[in-house]
Parts: sequence; C-alpha cells; structure tokens
Amino acid sequence: MKNSRKAGRIIMLLAFELSGEHKTIPASEVQACLESLDCDYMIHLSLDGCLILDIKNDADEIIDILLKRLAMTHHIIKVLGIGGAGEEEILGVVDWNLPDIEGTYSIRVKRVRDYSSINTESMERKIGGYSIREERGRPQEPTNPVRVLLTEDKSIFGYLSGSIDRSAYEARKPHYKPFFYPGVLMPRVARALVNISKPDRFLFDPFCGTEEYLSKRGLWV
Repeated sequence: MKNSRKAGRIIMLLAFELSGEHKTIPASEVQACLESLDCDYMIHLSLDGCLILDIKNDADEIIDILLKRLAMTHHIIKVLGIGGAGEEEILGVVDWNLPDIEGTYSIRVKRVRDYSSINTESMERKIGGYSIREERGRPQEPTNPVRVLLTEDKSIFGYLSGSIDRSAYEARKPHYKPFFYPGVLMPRVARALVNISKPDRFLFDPFCGTEEYLSKRGLWV
C-alpha cells in the first residue's frame, strides 16, 4: 500500500521502530507523546517491535518533537509501502513504491527478532539493484536513507525520518550522579514513564531518591 489521499487529506503513515526493552511501554510512550501534542492519529498496525500510525497533523513538525522526546524508540520511518515478508513480496513492495530519488541513498534491511530468515545484506544489494539499474542514485555518501523493517508477516518500507539519540540517556545513568542507590530506574525507563504520564505543569515524584523522574521532566521538550 502507498500513502494516499483520503477524504480530502493526505494519509501519512509513520512507523515507529520500537526498542525491545518492554512489551508495552515503548508503544504506550509513542501514543502518550502524540496525545500530549494534541495530535490526531489512528493506529494502522501494531506489530512486534513496530507501531504504524496514521498521522493527520503536520507530520514533519511532529517528528521533530518526537525525536527529542522519545526514549524507547529507535527510528521513525515515513512509510512508502507495506507488503508481505517473503523475498519476492519485499522486492515487489519496494519496486512498486520506490520514488525517484534525487541525490544519493542508503538501504538498510532490519529483522525484528527471528520473524524472518531473509539474508538482510543480500536483500539490501537486491533492493539497491532497482535504483542502480534505473539510475535513481548511487550508494556512496547517502543523503536519502531508506529502510525495510521485517516483523511478523509484514515488510515495512520507507524513508528514515530520524533516529533517537539513545546514547544521551547512557550519559545520564544514575551511577554518574553525586549520590546513587542500586534500586533506581534507568534513565530511558524514567523518561518513558514521564512521557506516559503526560505532565502539564506539575509532576509529583513520590520516591524522590535520585530524582530520576524529576530530572527527566526537566529535560522534557
């Protein structure tokens, strides 16, 4: 399927490539962040490791904010097409939905868990062959990253809109603080729970040990 026009508006599908740190928190965090931004959206597909949403607002503006706010998402993808998980189905959805690319590009194929036995490096070369054969770009020094995500019985193909800088949370681990208690939450988890709580003006931290919740609220954008 392609992004298309429906009822007088453009359907923009965004795929959120979720972390595997928890079964439900990553998807809940995405939805809570959208709700806190008064974003009008619908769930298109909820898959293992991937949440696909139909965004009815200005997607680019929403993406810019989410890239700074989310903690349990790896990448945000503008979906160009969704197909099956077989090799021919993957190549078909790419060939059908691949736009004309100005400049250079890169291709990455990613498996979620063990849902696919596809050789990702071989698939990247085959997908690249479409563009090289049709002179849509060269793989060197890419300026247009495209991504294929394989999960359950689906392949999700699209532009990589951005990646969350999760390393920033590693730099704020509790043991780097002046005081530390072994039972504290890790920064990514604390940030995700702050996002899910959708604080407006105030956030009450009932534990107030190493101030993990409060510090993550202070970094909220």
